Amino acid sequence: MSSEYNLSKFLENPRPYLLPPQPRIPAKLCVIGPPSSGKSSLCSFLCEEYGATLLDMDILSADVKATEKQKHVDQVRDDAKVTFLNQIKEQIQTAAQMVMESRAKRAMLEAERKEREAWNEEEGQEEKEDGEGMLLSE
Repeated sequence: MSSEYNLSKFLENPRPYLLPPQPRIPAKLCVIGPPSSGKSSLCSFLCEEYGATLLDMDILSADVKATEKQKHVDQVRDDAKVTFLNQIKEQIQTAAQMVMESRAKRAMLEAERKEREAWNEEEGQEEKEDGEGMLLSE
């Protein structure tokens, strides 16, 4: 050894001098916390300090989130269409029923009017006949 100091250091812990340098043990960290608590800043600092790779879940899941959001929007739109069409269908059926009832009522009133006119004509004929008969008998 080159000096007494190096010899004493070797004798204390010979491992770093005998074994080749070992690669770092793989580690995975998951940092959780409330919004705006410094999670991203802490992760960036740790990655710089240890030369690690940062996997941001927001970036990794952005495509999946966008796809799921679009599916949800499409589903809500389809449900709204079905609901709206059902409401319109009910309104049309109600209006059609009201028209049918109105027509039936109008037809009934028209029949009553004709019946009254016919009855009035019969009464008028009888009065004329009575009136003529009275004129003849006088």
